[in-house]
Amino acid sequence: MPFIGNKPSAVPLTSADITDNIIVNADINTSAGITTEKLSLISTASVASVTAKGTPSVSDGYIQLNCEQNSHGIKLKSPPHSAGANYTLVMPSATGTSEQVLRMNTGATALEFASASSDFVLLATSTISSNVASLSIDGYFSSTYTSYKIIFYGVFGSVVGENLNLRFNRSGSAITSSNYINVGTSSYFSVPSTQLDTIAALESKMSIGNYYSSVDRSSSGFLEINNPLSTTAYKTVISFSGAYYYQSPNFDTRNYFVSSTLKDSTSALSGITFLGGSGTLNGGTFKIYGIK
Repeated sequence: MPFIGNKPSAVPLTSADITDNIIVNADINTSAGITTEKLSLISTASVASVTAKGTPSVSDGYIQLNCEQNSHGIKLKSPPHSAGANYTLVMPSATGTSEQVLRMNTGATALEFASASSDFVLLATSTISSNVASLSIDGYFSSTYTSYKIIFYGVFGSVVGENLNLRFNRSGSAITSSNYINVGTSSYFSVPSTQLDTIAALESKMSIGNYYSSVDRSSSGFLEINNPLSTTAYKTVISFSGAYYYQSPNFDTRNYFVSSTLKDSTSALSGITFLGGSGTLNGGTFKIYGIK
């Protein structure tokens, strides 16, 4: 129906028009987007620019960040009411680098990116990929760590039933003097018998295990060294290893638990050297960890 009479002059809407319910929710298009030009939020020292409220017995407050198609998104959600949480997370001033983690800074004033901290840190991995007489792991002892743990697995050699031996290094070279005191036990279960042997010897090396001549019956174990850089104490290594191998007509499982001390000097060590009893070491992986 056409308008009859004089057209009223245009009058701007005021806040009173809204509070008086002249404009109600139904008059506003719910699908209308609010652009950045229409939205400018300001925070004060005590009032947040925006608050995502929760619903009692339904959900804690959260905000959702959608994908560009608005078909899915991730939520940032408040802790539950029972936690009584009131805190502020201040984001880092710059992005981090690869493999860094997000953590609280020293003063607990803001978040920061930093390398993951651990008291058990992998320092190096050495793998025997061809036949060698020995393997030296040297140059990894430092003042950063008090103790070191070396894990080895897949160790086998060219000779059946040989000992896996160890020597300490000084200034990069293995110590070959006959001053290693070895004390421990060697036990094995061999169908149809068992046996427990005592190890007590003064030798030019430490015997820390036994191995076979194929990778499927290889030796594995670990050893620990404390204060290798000390110049006031003799150096001791504690080791444990196990291996399964077939030596006709028996099937054997052998374990070694040995404590060995080098009694020639209290000088600092630089590393260790693994070697076989005879023949060559044909395979094996060795990992050294620093323990703070």
